[in-house]
Amino acid sequence: MRLKEIMSPHIVTIAPEDSAAFANELMWRKNIHHLIVIQNGKIVGILSDSDLGGDAAKVIPDNLQVQDAMNRQVVTAKANTSVKEAFNLMHGHHIHCLPVVDDNGKPIGIVTEQDILTLSKRGTAQPPFQGSPQDPDMPLHDREGHGGQSKIDHSMWPGRFPNDQLKPKS
Repeated sequence: MRLKEIMSPHIVTIAPEDSAAFANELMWRKNIHHLIVIQNGKIVGILSDSDLGGDAAKVIPDNLQVQDAMNRQVVTAKANTSVKEAFNLMHGHHIHCLPVVDDNGKPIGIVTEQDILTLSKRGTAQPPFQGSPQDPDMPLHDREGHGGQSKIDHSMWPGRFPNDQLKPKS
C-alpha cells in the first residue's frame, strides 16, 4: 500500500512569520496537530501542537513566531512511498507526520502516525472508509482530526468567529 492511498490531501499551511498563538488557534479550530510551514512556495518547517506545549501549554507569548518554535528538520515522502517505508521514516526520525510532496517538492498531502495506526487496525485488504453513516460526504480525515475542512459548531461560541474567518494577529 502506498501513501497516496491513505494520505489526506487537505493540508493546512502557515508562514514562518505568523504568530505562534495564531498557529495554535488554527490547529485547535481545524482539530489538527501539524501545520506545514511554507515560505516562497517551499516547505521550511513543520509546527506541531507539541512544539507549542501541547495540552500542557499555558500561555503562548504574543511575540513568539512560528519560525521560533517550528522544526526545521523536515522529512518528506512521495505519494508512491510505501506505508512501511513511511512508518520506518517516522519511527527513525521520532516524528509523527510526513508531508507528502510531488517531484518538485510541493506539498500534496500529509500522513500522520494516526493514519498508519488506523490502517493497521482495519487491515490493508479493506479499502479506506471515506464517509460516515451520519454524513457520507464527510471524509475520514475530517471526522478523525487529520486535516481538511473541519465542521465546527459555532453556536457554542456566538460572535467569537465572525464569518468563520481567521486572520493573523498583527
